[in-house]
Amino acid sequence: MSDACHLSEQLRLARASTVSEFSKLMLTLPPTSSRAPRLLCQGSPRGSPSSSRKPLKQKHSTPQSLALDTESKQFNTFRDETQEKLDEQVAGNKKTQDSIDSKKGAADSAQAKADAADETLKELGDVVTLVPRMKALRAAVRDLEDEISINSAQVDRLTGTESTTLDIAKNLAKKLGDRVSGSSYFESTSVRSIFRQWGFVTLAGGDNIGVVKKSKLSVLRDGEEIAQLIVTGVEANTSAANIIPSSVKGDVTVSPGDKVVPLTGEAK
Repeated sequence: MSDACHLSEQLRLARASTVSEFSKLMLTLPPTSSRAPRLLCQGSPRGSPSSSRKPLKQKHSTPQSLALDTESKQFNTFRDETQEKLDEQVAGNKKTQDSIDSKKGAADSAQAKADAADETLKELGDVVTLVPRMKALRAAVRDLEDEISINSAQVDRLTGTESTTLDIAKNLAKKLGDRVSGSSYFESTSVRSIFRQWGFVTLAGGDNIGVVKKSKLSVLRDGEEIAQLIVTGVEANTSAANIIPSSVKGDVTVSPGDKVVPLTGEAK
């Protein structure tokens, strides 16, 4: 901005100096020299060709007027150059001012963020006391995470126990239903001994595996049924069953070790 003011001051002084010199020069000129030359057309009819007109002779310029004209041209050149520099300086000043305004806006935004951070710190408290509080909070969070893990494990275990208990309950309900309906509910057992003269056998399992009194059983050999039994007595670890004569296949006889399973359609 100081360069623009300096150029403006130089322009004002140059104008003042030129006007002063021009006034002094006018005082030294003859009275007729201040009049602009004019063309006289007296005696020529209106509309006559311009070739018939006789222009008056113009007076020659004086050295003073030539010097004034030269100075005037120099002044106009200096004025134009000064005005151009002044315009450039004004444009530069405007650009600088825009940059300053932009930076001022960024500074105001940064100051607002800093003020907000100060307010947050004030709410949190002194940093010296804040660090121990943060450590305590982290420790509390870890303890809570451990408790959550323990509780999750307990929930999983209880869920598994509940599932196991439910399976046991279903199995017991099935066995109870089979017992009430008079059907055995074991998977398989075997003939322990045979008493051919009385027509009955003893089995390797009893109440402990689910043999039910009066239920029908099937005797298998090589996967094929060779006879059927009907349970006549059940004890804890053994049971007795009569051989159904009509069910014996051909000349096959039941022997110890033959596989015994509940009769198909009997087990529930």
